Amino acid sequence: MIRPALFAAILIPLAGCDAAPPDSITAAAGPAITGGAAPEPVEAMDPGAISCGAIATAVDGRQLDAATIWATGQMRAAVLSGALPGPAPQQDDDEGIATVLSDYCRTYPDATVRDAFDAMIAG
Repeated sequence: MIRPALFAAILIPLAGCDAAPPDSITAAAGPAITGGAAPEPVEAMDPGAISCGAIATAVDGRQLDAATIWATGQMRAAVLSGALPGPAPQQDDDEGIATVLSDYCRTYPDATVRDAFDAMIAG
């Protein structure tokens, strides 16, 4: 049971949330773009689509880090939805998940992280 004082303390910071958003947003001043070309937009990345070959041959490990974070989130979501038995993986489980992903990707370099994840949860 939440005590009234605690409940009020939670809601007080939210009191200003009913304000209407501004009609326009002005950009902060920054360095001018030179060369006449606008920067390329950044595309959203789907870590599940990372190729295992990229993970197996990566020098800096960023792909494996992104894949591990993605797989951990997918596992947590599956546990919370009841699709997988618990408990949900915790942050200290990342090393084990990274090892499984890395081993799978060395074995199947043409696969994707999503394939590795599917194999991991299939057991």
